[in-house]
Amino acid sequence: MATGSPFAPVTYGGRTTRVGQGNNVFIFPGVGLGALLSEAREITEGMFAAAADRLAAEVRDEDLAAGSLFPPIADLRRITARIAEAVVREARGEGVGRDLSDAEIPRVVAAAMWEPAYPRLEPD
Repeated sequence: MATGSPFAPVTYGGRTTRVGQGNNVFIFPGVGLGALLSEAREITEGMFAAAADRLAAEVRDEDLAAGSLFPPIADLRRITARIAEAVVREARGEGVGRDLSDAEIPRVVAAAMWEPAYPRLEPD
């Protein structure tokens, strides 16, 4: 089960189903990051297909058993990075992006991901 917004698990007929968030949350951040890092001249259908394939590979048996078509939202940062890597590889393969080696891609993606760290401000 998937919806466009986050919802709590639903229990029906004695079975609890985890509701997946099936809108932009999993695909678009990784596609955008991958397109930026690959310096893609265009975003192709192949890049979206690579993103969808990577997302599908992240769905575990326990996710499916819980009735979810998507991995847990708690894994979003890790999955975004993996999707971005797949998009960079696809852009390179299609000749619309930079020629980064397979070894470089995870490092480039990790270095570009924003870390939400805020300094603690103390009043004078």
